[in-house]
Amino acid sequence: MERVVFSDAGPADWPALLCLWWRNVRVSHGFVAEGYLRAIGAALPGVYLPAMECVRLAWLAGAPCGGAGEGCAPGAGQDAFLSGTVAVPNPTGGRWLAGFLGSVGQRVEMLFVEPGLRGRGIGTALLDAFGTRHPEILLDVNEQNTAARAFYARRGFEVVGRSPLDGAGQPYPLLHLRRLRAGSTGTVPAS
Repeated sequence: MERVVFSDAGPADWPALLCLWWRNVRVSHGFVAEGYLRAIGAALPGVYLPAMECVRLAWLAGAPCGGAGEGCAPGAGQDAFLSGTVAVPNPTGGRWLAGFLGSVGQRVEMLFVEPGLRGRGIGTALLDAFGTRHPEILLDVNEQNTAARAFYARRGFEVVGRSPLDGAGQPYPLLHLRRLRAGSTGTVPAS
């Protein structure tokens, strides 16, 4: 795994996180209706990100893929985003924004990694850093997102419940997951 450096995010970072989120969901959430993705994307910087107690950024030093050619993250070309979004230059200060994790208490509400950097330990590093502060981690994953389900299973998460609808009442079933740090005890949330 490459060396990952963490920092806290704030409102000035929301545009970059929105772009990273769009690149990620284009690869991982093909099962979600386009209109619904647009609604979530529109609410991300003004509703969802500000509602997080903590948003942690993961950075890599230098260009991880030999450079993106124009100092922008992979896929950040002029036509890569829906109208109303911007391509945010990356890297910043010699660091490459590789992913982010948003949380409330012991619950991971969002975890996204730059698609071209998957499999390089970034998501694991974000989860592990979060886990050092929380002996029990809770999160939800879309049932249709088989890659994410496999990712979490490999990191010790267990399914403790299922909802037929997502948090907004849309027909995207959620699996409720939990991971306990070795030696911890916890309660299983009601499904």
